Amino acid sequence: MDGMLMVHQNVKDSGIVLDQLDSRAVANGISTNTLTGAWSYDPPNSQWFTGPDTTAVNTAKLITGRQFQSQSLGMSFPTVGSFRSAVTRVKANGSSFTPVATGNPLLNGGPLRKIQIVFGTPSQAYRYGTGTNILLTDTNLNLTPYRDMVSVPFSVFAVDDLDSSQGAPRQLNVAFIDADNSGTWDPDGTPLGGYEFTYILASTYDASPSSFYTSKNPGIAGTANGFTSMDIMYAWLPRVKTVNGALLTWTNGDKLTVTPYRITRPNFVPGYPVKYSWQINGTSIGNPSVAASSLNEINAYPNPHYAGSRLEPDPFTRFIYFSHLPSVCNIYIYTLDGTLIRTINRNNTDPNNSIEPWDLQNFNQIPVASGMYIVYIDAGSLGSSTLKIAIFTPEERIQTF
Repeated sequence: MDGMLMVHQNVKDSGIVLDQLDSRAVANGISTNTLTGAWSYDPPNSQWFTGPDTTAVNTAKLITGRQFQSQSLGMSFPTVGSFRSAVTRVKANGSSFTPVATGNPLLNGGPLRKIQIVFGTPSQAYRYGTGTNILLTDTNLNLTPYRDMVSVPFSVFAVDDLDSSQGAPRQLNVAFIDADNSGTWDPDGTPLGGYEFTYILASTYDASPSSFYTSKNPGIAGTANGFTSMDIMYAWLPRVKTVNGALLTWTNGDKLTVTPYRITRPNFVPGYPVKYSWQINGTSIGNPSVAASSLNEINAYPNPHYAGSRLEPDPFTRFIYFSHLPSVCNIYIYTLDGTLIRTINRNNTDPNNSIEPWDLQNFNQIPVASGMYIVYIDAGSLGSSTLKIAIFTPEERIQTF
């Protein structure tokens, strides 16, 4: 490994990592090819859903034209500038979850928890809706009072070592808006997935309805009983995938894992300091397959060589260094017309040394002239690599008398 670079961004709120190539990430100058995915599905590549159509989201009621943080998942942490541009009781600046009041299952604070949705394991969920089929143009779309508790075909767990359970799965309460008044959680394959908004709550699961949730109306943005009064960690709007006209579905035991990003603070939860960890699989020495795969990393520096380098001990000792070399190889240096001017036979048994110098001299120990040179590295059965290097020699002045 050549080194490690930790990139720290000024993130003011928690949330879900934007998808790779997300237009908003690109617009904000985020290197999307380095982003870690917000979610994973087990078994891989078997997910039966996708996020809602982004064009439909721009014109949909309730969402007010704001995209989800993870568009491929159709999920956001409720925060300003995302989803409904409204916050809930779950705040990124909280050091831990705390009860709202005695006997109230709702939780305040944060930070967000890593969650896992297990399909085929039913649980009871709070169902909200108007009691009629909601049309996307319906003016009553915001009026979604509590209807009842119904069984949904999944269970949600907090699986986070920052949680009060210290990493042991803690089942969470779930709620959803029953847009079609079917009495069931049934997203479909239409652009907005049937508008079955699904809310993952922070509170610990209880199969019996609580008056603190039955009095809510999540369609309303504010007020004491609206969306902002609930402890919603994630808002999810899944859309079912369609293959050859048939809707896909899950297999019992499938798992969707969602990993949030969180504001770095000295202590997210008392007793759990911020820490970073890396897994090192060990150094591989003398592995032909690894060596062969690294041939395309062979490089030369400084290149171009401008009459000297700060790596050189003095003006009369000049070098170009070849890096990422295998332990045994032959280095052939040619002029552009194909004349071989130098050969370096490398046979280095030090596993920590992958560098070989060239003193910018030819076979006759005469400094080479300025110009372009071709370098051919022959690593035998491992393969080969070719480089171009440019050399600009120091200006020489001849004084006559």
